[in-house]
Amino acid sequence: MNRSNRNNFVKMIIFLVLVLMFSWNALALGVGPSVSEEVYEPGKMLRGDIIIINNDHDDFDAEISLEGELLEAISFDTQEVSMISSQESVHVGYNLTMPVRALTPGDHIINIIVRQKGESDAVGATVALITRVIVKVPYPGKYVEGSIYAKSDGNRTLFTVLLHNLGSKRVESASAKIKVIDPAGVLVTDIGAEDTALEYLEQKRVEAEWAPNLGPGEYTAAATLVYDDKISDVEKFFTVGNKEIKIDNIDVGKFNEGKPLQLTLETSHNWNTQLLMRAEAHLIRDGMYISEQESGELNISPGETSKQDIIIENIENGTYYLKLIIHNQGKSWTQSYALEANEGILTITDSDGKIITSSTPESYNILIILLLILLVLFNLAWLYMAGVRKSKKKQGRKRKKN
Repeated sequence: MNRSNRNNFVKMIIFLVLVLMFSWNALALGVGPSVSEEVYEPGKMLRGDIIIINNDHDDFDAEISLEGELLEAISFDTQEVSMISSQESVHVGYNLTMPVRALTPGDHIINIIVRQKGESDAVGATVALITRVIVKVPYPGKYVEGSIYAKSDGNRTLFTVLLHNLGSKRVESASAKIKVIDPAGVLVTDIGAEDTALEYLEQKRVEAEWAPNLGPGEYTAAATLVYDDKISDVEKFFTVGNKEIKIDNIDVGKFNEGKPLQLTLETSHNWNTQLLMRAEAHLIRDGMYISEQESGELNISPGETSKQDIIIENIENGTYYLKLIIHNQGKSWTQSYALEANEGILTITDSDGKIITSSTPESYNILIILLLILLVLFNLAWLYMAGVRKSKKKQGRKRKKN
């Protein structure tokens, strides 16, 4: 990222912070336009205005203040506005006088803050919105800035590169070379976009289409802007396909009526990066939530299957609706099942009636173990008796010979 891009990024962050600070409950007030752009010329004088909109048709007072750069360059006809409920909006004019002194190339931003006055200084007592005036100072010679956008429907990806001539000279030929890189840093493909000429301060879009043959996930589009004899780089993250998380299997631990039941969920995903997942189990009976439990968070790598345990408390005999939810980055995936607990046997079936898993009581498991032990002892006794009989037969044959 070059210095200009870094500066613009920092300015954007500052602007967003100001919006969050000042737009608390900003409902009754509207301000336009959101952005006005002017090209810098030393000493140039311009006339502009902002519109204050009375969205809720209330009586209120508003005041106008400034934040940012070039504050001495702008002056308003008035910075105090009173509106009555019958007014839809009011225009407030301003004069913008470009400084005579030389300005550094790039964007110089003036934030115009329109604040609805409140009766106290408490947070949220005043409502404010921000509009911006951007003074664009050209770079000497040839200078092109770009931004890249990627839109994918899973079958094809369209890359759009916005080229903006911010230099003082015409650019004869500008194009973009796009590289697609996977999360491991491996080059997937490279694509070229068409050439175009750019007049002073002109903006143009160039496009390139790609039909990807790769799995769903996150990728980076790295565009190299080539204009005349200069080069600059921009990057953009984009995704291919849709993220899917599914429950592959459910294992039920030992079950006894009225005691906690352990569910072990085996989950996987189709994404090409590690995902942090969390599971929830909602147990519902007769429309009422009986239990809501969740697992801990777990990182799952691509191609792997995870196991997450959830403990459900106090399941009695009866029929339940089991809803399992997997969460990742603000999104969720839900799978629903029927859970039947009856006479010490617990069964989970999917929406098609297919049995996913079943469990017997712990006492059944103990009985099976005892039966196995008895079977082993019986076999050992049989082998012992067979050995004794065989030994006696040998001794009998020896006596006959003698």
